[in-house]
Amino acid sequence: MQATIFDIDLKDGKEIEIPSSSDESAFVFTILGEAEINDELIKEKTAVLFRRDGDSIKIKASNGDTRVIYFQAPALREPIAWGGPIVMNTNEELNLAFQELKDGTFIKEQPEGELSKKRVVERS
Repeated sequence: MQATIFDIDLKDGKEIEIPSSSDESAFVFTILGEAEINDELIKEKTAVLFRRDGDSIKIKASNGDTRVIYFQAPALREPIAWGGPIVMNTNEELNLAFQELKDGTFIKEQPEGELSKKRVVERS
């Protein structure tokens, strides 16, 4: 399953049209400035999940320069239980994850690979 991620800077009045598929989810976060996305004004520092039946998403800088992060990926079509930094499929899984986090057992295995070999240095 492949995701598409774009960091987009647009000067005031400029726009971009991104091809998309109706079986994919598109998510946009406005970092700087306002954006018109598919003709809807989205304020700065706003996240929007788009459900649509078109074949593209149009993003236009509105009222000054705009920067957005655009995410697109095949829809998972799974239930979502979200609590703070943790996302699971059910509330039961979410509650268990928070209990494991509290107990210090949330991460049960050391990941393999190059990153697991590097020493972590905490900085104050």
